[in-house]
Amino acid sequence: MTPSEIETVSLKEHFTLALSALDRRVTELSEAALRAGTLAAEAQNAKLASMNELRGAMNDLATHAATRDQLDALKEKVNEVKVQVAVVAALVSLLVSVLVVIVSRWIMPP
Repeated sequence: MTPSEIETVSLKEHFTLALSALDRRVTELSEAALRAGTLAAEAQNAKLASMNELRGAMNDLATHAATRDQLDALKEKVNEVKVQVAVVAALVSLLVSVLVVIVSRWIMPP
């Protein structure tokens, strides 16, 4: 390049342009950092809301779920009822047998 083709710029103008470009870049980076901080805060809020929902569900489960002792007591009561039902069924069967004998003797006397 010849000296006539080279554009000359004063030192002050050169640094003014460089500082202006640097200022724009710093502004862009600041805005990007601000957006990133906002997005991170929103993500954290969503995560905390989800954790609170899970914590609430776990609390409900702990509050409303039956304990092992309660389940064992319920099983014992169910077994007692099964025994009582079996006894009643046996008594009904015996009663039916007695009625059959009575009715058969009544219909056909000895």
